[in-house]
Amino acid sequence: IDRTVSAISKAIMEASEQSGTNIQVVNVGIAGQHIRSYIQNGGITRTTKDEEISIEDINRLTEDMHRLVLQPGNEIIHVMPQDYTVDYVSGINDPVGMEGVRLEADFHIITAHTSAINNINKCVRRSGMEIDELILEPLASSLSVLNDEEKLAGVCLVDIGGGTTEVAVISLGGIVTALSIRTGGDELDQAIIDWVKREYSLLLGERTAEEIKMAIGSAYRSPDEVD
Repeated sequence: IDRTVSAISKAIMEASEQSGTNIQVVNVGIAGQHIRSYIQNGGITRTTKDEEISIEDINRLTEDMHRLVLQPGNEIIHVMPQDYTVDYVSGINDPVGMEGVRLEADFHIITAHTSAINNINKCVRRSGMEIDELILEPLASSLSVLNDEEKLAGVCLVDIGGGTTEVAVISLGGIVTALSIRTGGDELDQAIIDWVKREYSLLLGERTAEEIKMAIGSAYRSPDEVD
């Protein structure tokens, strides 16, 4: 915890100096093997059938998803609608303004371990920051690097971190599935260190291995593809 608090404080200080901004509120990313995602259908029956579907109806339907019963020790971090169904007519992106009695939707539910969330919140608050939103890291990455056309057409986003690799499949504007692989950049660095030691009997530092990876690293599906 103390090392994480120190790293956050250092990152905030560097970001503040580079941007000339006094940073006090942050959005915090979360990832890891404990993240789970699944599709859940939900629906409500409207009593005012002659009135148009409003944003309040959408919010009520979404709030119902937050009341799902989960396994102990888990909690919902995102509820994202995929598409809506009005009176059993499906494939609707935005039902606001339409008329109908039965409003349903398929939601992408993302959960995380409560202990992981609490530890992250503790570290950020100890560093003196206020948390605005906790967000799944692949989702945050998609907001940063993908345009609307890519999100609509479909794309697989791979975010390689130090200890894990986060993968998100995005289609029709939203995340379809997300997962975390327990392999990251640190393992690649160690593979370089081990190879240099085995082939040349030389000891390589982690920083040098990182520089080699960034400068000339490549990924191939099989050794046959290497020139």
